[in-house]
Amino acid sequence: MINEDLGYVHKKKNTLWKKNIFKAVKFLNDNGYRVIVVTNQAGIAKGYYSEKTFLNYMIWMQNQFYKKGCFFDGIYYSPFHPNAKLKKFRKISNLRKPGNGMIINACKDWEIKRNKSFLIGDNTKDLTAAKKSKIRGFFVEKDILAQVKQLVKISK
Repeated sequence: MINEDLGYVHKKKNTLWKKNIFKAVKFLNDNGYRVIVVTNQAGIAKGYYSEKTFLNYMIWMQNQFYKKGCFFDGIYYSPFHPNAKLKKFRKISNLRKPGNGMIINACKDWEIKRNKSFLIGDNTKDLTAAKKSKIRGFFVEKDILAQVKQLVKISK
């Protein structure tokens, strides 16, 4: 939900930000919400890019948000895929959405109140993972800032 899904994006030159994403994250930060990224990274499993490349991309991405005065509290990723090219990542894992392992781990790590939380995703797998975790899930809308403001309003 942070950037457009252009297929295995892992380079800054291929990053196309969602409209108002920086303002939306800042609004969440300013209103006391944890902003946690949970992302499947099949590109690692399939050998399109390395785990190190992905982690460097995440550092770059976080820096872009810091420059805009906002931040992510945590980033959770799953490099697993049942059809992975790389054997160490070839498995069925509850960490991979629609499994909810990443969300469960984030809830434990950050003491997240699920009844006050929501997940915004761009895929049915995201919403399934949210439902399994007893968190409200929503498809990302065109104006994510307006969406986040409305969700914060109804979550209080």
